[in-house]
Amino acid sequence: MVAVPDFSRLVPALGLVPDLAVVPHFDEIPRRVGDIGERLAALVAGKTLTVAGIDGGTALVVAPAGWEVTGNGGVTLFGSAQTRRYLAQQEVALPHQASGTARS
Repeated sequence: MVAVPDFSRLVPALGLVPDLAVVPHFDEIPRRVGDIGERLAALVAGKTLTVAGIDGGTALVVAPAGWEVTGNGGVTLFGSAQTRRYLAQQEVALPHQASGTARS
């Protein structure tokens, strides 16, 4: 049996970026649990919340102009307006900028 992530239940984390929820090891969530992207897009619809799905072996780190993806995978941002995928060395525009690191 496959455990299905419960994205409706958010727990407080480090609080480095306001209104940002992180799903670590995003690429390792089994696709047979359903379309995770659709579930996350529905979760953030009409809210100020942004969800960052950070692949295993990947980090979202502070860069001179904001945030940047480093590592082997990518970061998928689910916001109320759009969903966007970022790969290594791409700068990421988060709704609220802050200093720190989000790592998976």
